[in-house]
Amino acid sequence: MAFTRPDHFDEACPPTLRAAEEAAIRARRQQNNLPEAKPAVGFALSGGGIRSATFCLGLFQALARQKLIRRIDYLSTVSGGGYFGSFLGTAFTRENASAESVESELADNHSWPVGWLRENGRFLSPNGSGDNWHTGAVALRNWAALHLVLLTFIFLILSFGMLVRADLVTADATKDVWRSIEVFFWDHNAFNIWWSPWMVLPAIPMVAIMVPTGLLYWATQLTPFIAVLRWLCGLVNKGARTMTTAEFAGRIQNGLTRAFMVGLVSTVVLLLYAVIDSLGQTAYWRWAGNEFAFPALWTGLTGAGFVLYGFAAKIVVYLESLLGGKKLRITFDVIALGLALLWLLLIMFALSVLACGIAWRWGLVWDYTDYRLVSGGWPLVVTVSACFVASWIFSRSFGFVNLSSMQQTYAARLSRAYLGATNPLRQKHANHSMTDLMPGDEVPLDDYSPHERGGPLHLINVTVNETVSGRTQVERRDRKGMAMAVGPCGLSVGTDAHALWGRNATARSDQSMLQALWERRHREIIPIRPTHTNSPHSLEARERAAGFFGRSRDEKNPNIEALSLGRWVAISGAAFTTGTGANTQLGLSLLLGLSNVRLGYWWDSGVTPLPPKAGLPRNFIDIASRIVSRVLPVQTCLMSEFFARFHGPERRHWYLSDGGHFENTACYELIRRRVPLIFCSDAGQDPRYQFEDLANLVRKARTDFGAEIQVVRRGGDLTKDDPGTEFPMPTLQEIVHPELLDVIGSPEDFPALSGCDPTEDCPPSTPPSVARRHALLARIHYLDTNTFSWLLMIKPSLMGDESMDVIQYQRTHPLFPQEPTSDQYFDEAQWESYRKLGEHIGIELFTPPTKASKGWSPSLFTPPAAK
Repeated sequence: MAFTRPDHFDEACPPTLRAAEEAAIRARRQQNNLPEAKPAVGFALSGGGIRSATFCLGLFQALARQKLIRRIDYLSTVSGGGYFGSFLGTAFTRENASAESVESELADNHSWPVGWLRENGRFLSPNGSGDNWHTGAVALRNWAALHLVLLTFIFLILSFGMLVRADLVTADATKDVWRSIEVFFWDHNAFNIWWSPWMVLPAIPMVAIMVPTGLLYWATQLTPFIAVLRWLCGLVNKGARTMTTAEFAGRIQNGLTRAFMVGLVSTVVLLLYAVIDSLGQTAYWRWAGNEFAFPALWTGLTGAGFVLYGFAAKIVVYLESLLGGKKLRITFDVIALGLALLWLLLIMFALSVLACGIAWRWGLVWDYTDYRLVSGGWPLVVTVSACFVASWIFSRSFGFVNLSSMQQTYAARLSRAYLGATNPLRQKHANHSMTDLMPGDEVPLDDYSPHERGGPLHLINVTVNETVSGRTQVERRDRKGMAMAVGPCGLSVGTDAHALWGRNATARSDQSMLQALWERRHREIIPIRPTHTNSPHSLEARERAAGFFGRSRDEKNPNIEALSLGRWVAISGAAFTTGTGANTQLGLSLLLGLSNVRLGYWWDSGVTPLPPKAGLPRNFIDIASRIVSRVLPVQTCLMSEFFARFHGPERRHWYLSDGGHFENTACYELIRRRVPLIFCSDAGQDPRYQFEDLANLVRKARTDFGAEIQVVRRGGDLTKDDPGTEFPMPTLQEIVHPELLDVIGSPEDFPALSGCDPTEDCPPSTPPSVARRHALLARIHYLDTNTFSWLLMIKPSLMGDESMDVIQYQRTHPLFPQEPTSDQYFDEAQWESYRKLGEHIGIELFTPPTKASKGWSPSLFTPPAAK
């Protein structure tokens, strides 16, 4: 039996938040002259890029013709679903808008907003090659600026090492010892490499930390030694006196292991630094000996590349022989990691050569008679000083972290395409070019209230990436992130941290002069503190909520960074970036970071995280990273992206990305609220109709909310319930109206699109597969209260009765309607095929049955009566 908590609902969706949203729902229903007592209805629009957005457009056109949009209370969107969701929401926010006007305009396939969306199906490149050049210019500019910041910081470290070497050579206290060290490494080359004198650095933590902690660890087996040590510690610590000798030994062993780990990490880092310095000075020595001839250096690099390749090839052959001749399949992440590390190594290698050139004043290291020690002098001092000042200036300009990515361009194009479609100024303007900036294309989130004019409450879902933090109590470590929903009444993070909106957004008053170069607005939030005390989880819930949204009740309410609607939607659709939730991998993050393919956003939560609990050991690496993040916040965030080390809400700045990286159907927040009837447009890429996104939702709903999702099947396909089941599953025939049984089915009614591999282009002769249904019906059972919600999952699929142009498009494009999400450039035929398919399925599902009969129909917009 599943473990449940009697107060789970109040933790997942606190009464304060529910009351605010229920008041908004009552107000919107009054605007539309709808009964206030009827169960709430939610519509979830899944991720899937422009494919999902265009399919949703057609689906909602069918709803508009039945006057059903006004009856939607909640609209939850993820990624591409947010494109259309923001379009619909802004249509309700425009002056004199109403449910009647929005539905009329949407129902008309020739209205100006629909025509604008059709015209801008290629919203990332609406004007062809000119926009591609513009995007390329922006990408090159941002890439160069990003690498300027990174290279300056790396060069600071390498040149500072050279400056220290020069000081050690000239200082009276160290020159004799250090000169002997320099000469020793010069005289003892190995593997044709002139090893840096910094090779002595790794020996320091090894001798000072690893050796003693390793010996002491094994000494803890001596009981008399532990007993004496416990007695000595007990003189100053009461806790040591209360422990048994075995418990004390375990505590000491744990501490020694942590110290040994710190020594190991320090040794490896210093060793890598010494190796880079060795390669750099070796290359400079040989380059200077060849009178700085460029081909000589190029030959050396090429030779090093062939040596590495040959060495790797021998390792692969050897491993294959151990595995019995089986071919090794290298994953894409391993390939990406190899390419990224090689790229990073070449960057650091080149900078090390440059630092050596400045240190030796571009002279010879060996003048054919004697070894010349590093001299440094004023050029090295000026170089280090300039790099330090530049790095400090960059670190104070936090806006650079987001401005240097492609998020800015993506958000601008998205806003002008989908929010601009409802902008009355665009309709009046003579020039309808999407790339023109016009007032009204962007809507501040604090002014975005579609429900005040009869529209739905819009919930925008994003992912807070978290790969290294243990404080936030993520229930499944492999998630590497948590859900965050931004709504009209407030926001939610994880399963039980919530806040209401405070005052409207205002300009920040505490910016430094450099930060003021980028406009930043903040908005007050009012944290919702858990008040229940009956649950054993209440203290834990309070601590998590306090960690996300402030330290205590007595403190001032946090001020978060206020973003516009278009920015939030762009973040919700930031699918391809360095942090991708559960799919985050070091190799891909490093490669994308170095290439500056970054669509995520570093968001200022305005929250000072809670310190660790008293008594918990502090991790040295965590302490060091916190200090560095305060001193160099820009460089720290960039390094976090590159090396996939996201701390989630444990830092002030949270890395936000596509909501689909956590849950792609957008049903998660509606299940949190226990909305009685949920419709979902599941347009995520699924060419084999394996319902992976639905399976992910089932797992997360069960784990996070104690909700069991079960698909309703036909009588003949019904899986038998366990004996003694209190709430047996009904059949589709018992629930659904007979006329809808040909449209609503089970997962087995959705065959794969074709017999070929969906990752490859199918030959034109391959007959397209035909589905037998368009939707699934599922029951959501909340185990703590034995209450139920219903979910209708709508899937883009063809049954063969669609219009001729849609069927013909699938014959020439076998992956339709599940073409890759990476395709964001829809031509007219592709755009119209998805729109028309959505419209066709919407008509099939939401047209009222012609014959009166017992049974539920989606057009009723009420939950089925059966349990």
